[in-house]
Amino acid sequence: MEPTKVSCILQLKWNLLEEFVKQHSTGYAPSRSIRNSSLYGTVPTCLFSLSSLQKVDLSENSLSGTISMYLSSLSSLQELDLSKNSLNGIDPTCLFSASSLEWLDLSYNCLSGSIPSSLFTFPSLRSLNLGYNRLNELLPELYNPISNLEELYLNDNLLSGDVPSFMKNLPSLQLVFLSSNDFTGMINVSLFLSLKGLVHLDVSSNKRLKAEFSHPNNHTHDTFMNLSPLHFLNFSSCNIQSFPRFICRFQRLQQLDLSYNNIEGKIPSCLWSISDLQNLVLDQNKLDGFQKPANITGSIDSRSGFSLTASSNQIKGPIPAFLCNFTGLGFAYLDMSNNSLTGAIPNCIYKMKGVKLRWNHLQGQLPSEIFENLELLDLNGNFLTGKIRNLDDTFPAWLGQLDQLDVLVLRSNHLHGPIWASSFPQAFPALKILDISDNQFSGTLPHELFQGLKAIMSKNSEAEDSLIIGDSGIGESVGSWDMEETIKGKVHLIKEIRWAMNFIDLSNNMFIGKIPKELGMLKNLRGLNVSNNHLDGPIPKSLGNLLQMEQLDLSQNHLSGVIPVELVSLTFLSVLNLSYNDLEGIIPEGNQFNTFDSSSFEGNPKLCGKQVHRTCFDGEGQNADIVDEGNQGEDGWKYGSVGIGFGVGLMTMTLSLLFANNAADWYWDRTDGMVDFILLQIYAFVNSGGHRK
Repeated sequence: MEPTKVSCILQLKWNLLEEFVKQHSTGYAPSRSIRNSSLYGTVPTCLFSLSSLQKVDLSENSLSGTISMYLSSLSSLQELDLSKNSLNGIDPTCLFSASSLEWLDLSYNCLSGSIPSSLFTFPSLRSLNLGYNRLNELLPELYNPISNLEELYLNDNLLSGDVPSFMKNLPSLQLVFLSSNDFTGMINVSLFLSLKGLVHLDVSSNKRLKAEFSHPNNHTHDTFMNLSPLHFLNFSSCNIQSFPRFICRFQRLQQLDLSYNNIEGKIPSCLWSISDLQNLVLDQNKLDGFQKPANITGSIDSRSGFSLTASSNQIKGPIPAFLCNFTGLGFAYLDMSNNSLTGAIPNCIYKMKGVKLRWNHLQGQLPSEIFENLELLDLNGNFLTGKIRNLDDTFPAWLGQLDQLDVLVLRSNHLHGPIWASSFPQAFPALKILDISDNQFSGTLPHELFQGLKAIMSKNSEAEDSLIIGDSGIGESVGSWDMEETIKGKVHLIKEIRWAMNFIDLSNNMFIGKIPKELGMLKNLRGLNVSNNHLDGPIPKSLGNLLQMEQLDLSQNHLSGVIPVELVSLTFLSVLNLSYNDLEGIIPEGNQFNTFDSSSFEGNPKLCGKQVHRTCFDGEGQNADIVDEGNQGEDGWKYGSVGIGFGVGLMTMTLSLLFANNAADWYWDRTDGMVDFILLQIYAFVNSGGHRK
């Protein structure tokens, strides 16, 4: 590359910083990366001889100390990224000469104390990221800042006191992140209403902060809110008591999060008039129902999708019928779990991509229609009934033919009957999570069911990085998506589930027969639970092919035979439960099997090995004899007691019979027989290694 065309970007990948700078003392730096390169120590002073640098990226290293004052020599610097290091201080004087600085990222460091007010005085600075530090002192009050700052990240610090009012004097602000601090007092949203360019406001997770939503009642403010570009508003965990109705006037609002507050009453109907609203998150409040909108058709014609999460409230009665008006327009996800919903589930609900209605009082049968867009279905903990029979065109075919269905959770209902083998060989092609536990299903496990799970058969890196369920409830994911999983007989709540977690839970049913060997084809399966059924026969050796397996529970069945040594190859296995079966033989050793204690194998008296403290003896090379090491001392004591007791008895008889001449012959005959008996017993005891056979 010609020197005149060098981009003046210092990135320095996989090089030693000092050596690189010495080799490029001309003032130009090539485009290479230094991020995530295991650099440590302080920022070297030789870096500052490159006066023409425009962009410096030293992120994701182990740099420590303060930001050097020599940085002021980089007069052409426009972007500086020192994020994800261990820096503990900043000298504001080092930036005085950096008049061209536009982008500064100091997030994920150890900065503490107060925020230098000079950071807000750079006329060219547009983005300032101080998130994920230890800043704890009150922000400075600036009354006449000249900053053109557009993006301000102060989230995840220890900032306390009142939310600083100087931000209303930063007219160019578009993105404001104040979440996860310790702000107190009252914040009035009107503070931000003067920011005409504000697009994103996040004040969430300030548990001692109280948000006030009053605003001037005048035509000017009403007009502003109607035209405001505000798209994202997050006031989660801000002690809000009542629903801020004036939010309905922000017609361009796309994502609204008011979760984890104390909002009472009904969800206002005016929300449905916000034509751009896509994600509405109202989880963990005290809402008890919906206000029915007068006319909803006209306000939703322009929607491309909509997601509503209102879990863990006090909503009663049937699912509102007006929600069906959204389903034909791309209603993406609905989560109304942990409420008191009753009645049947409207068929229109199944037209959504994701449905989560767990732990309500819903009743009725599953529908028989085919809805091709369904990706997630969680009906755990209701009173649904019905049979899952043929996975073909009879009933209900849509379960197997939904080629986009990723998650199916029907646990803890009253579903019953067998799952018949189907002539349809491609059932559930996209399914990654199947949970039908805690029902009354019976019959055998059809091998065709597992042959159709194509999405679990091979590792798909693209799917691994798709959607994360249950993070912030907005943006990256939709709703507080979590799932229950039974591990060693106990139900655990698993949060932040990935679509690609890949597990199957068929536990607590009445399945009979053998475990299908076809399960060994699901090579990306992470968890399998078939406990508490009536399964018999051997553990399939094919389970040793499940190299991604992390949790395996086959307990509380009637499985027999030996534990396949192939299971030792499951090096990711962290939970194993084979207890209370009829297994026998030697427990394999090696890899993860050396980490499991006796609880993984208890209730199998014919098993032996270090894990259960029972030694295995295999004299013929075929059937191993089992000796309980815990009873060895007891058996030895029993034989010793027999010997002592016999000796005492012999002595007593001798003393009495020595004086009876007529009994002499009888005495010596009996004595010879008893001595022979003792010698034979001692010989057998010694030859057995000190153990009774």
